[in-house]
Amino acid sequence: MTIGILTPLQMIAGATLSNNGGIGIANTWTAAVNSYTGTTLLTPFFATVANSSAGGITANTLGNLFTFCSATIPALADNIPAAYSNLGTNISAGFTGVITTQGNSYLGSGNVTVFAQVFSAAQGYVGATNNYINTSINSQTYLGSTFTTMNSLITGNLSDVNLAMRVFGTDLAALGQLIDLSDLGDFGCPAALLRRLASLTNLTPGVSNALIQVGIDQANVNDIVTPNVNVDDNLQRLAYQGMLTVTGY
Repeated sequence: MTIGILTPLQMIAGATLSNNGGIGIANTWTAAVNSYTGTTLLTPFFATVANSSAGGITANTLGNLFTFCSATIPALADNIPAAYSNLGTNISAGFTGVITTQGNSYLGSGNVTVFAQVFSAAQGYVGATNNYINTSINSQTYLGSTFTTMNSLITGNLSDVNLAMRVFGTDLAALGQLIDLSDLGDFGCPAALLRRLASLTNLTPGVSNALIQVGIDQANVNDIVTPNVNVDDNLQRLAYQGMLTVTGY
């Protein structure tokens, strides 16, 4: 049996969900709203709003009460700042009322199923969006210390040591079957070239004799041309010297 580890906050949230009590607006938000709307500045304002019908205040005038500070100092009359006008149309509740209504709507107003759907959709959106955001950010430094430029990344750092890529490509094409794509890790090593020659046509007597003349015995010649045999650096050096004596190398 696997026992999970839950934080106290997760336990509290789980208990609320299991009782189908839903999730409501945070108490800290409610307390902050009550503290703000209960100030000497806002209390008369909301008293006026509450008695607007009895006082004969028209709907147009009431609307102006909730918008006249929106472009200057919205907090003076709990106005909805112009930049947040898309939060809702019920401006008579004030900015705090709109946010509270919006929050309750997102949280399902006590309905767990609504909250679960909204949370799942929001979590999916955050995950998908973060992939794009992180990719954009990481692309600025992705090359790190491994690759210096995109050319370096595409060519596996080959462009850092070879500036004549077109000519180099022509040379590679001219080599034809002399390149063993399954042994690129040893590309350029004498042993890799000799093994390729041996696999295509066998070593000619001229090549074998050139290797023997520089001090490589027949057993070592066999090792050099045998796949997956580790050839030490000294043997590679001798093989290179022997290849220099053969016309065409």
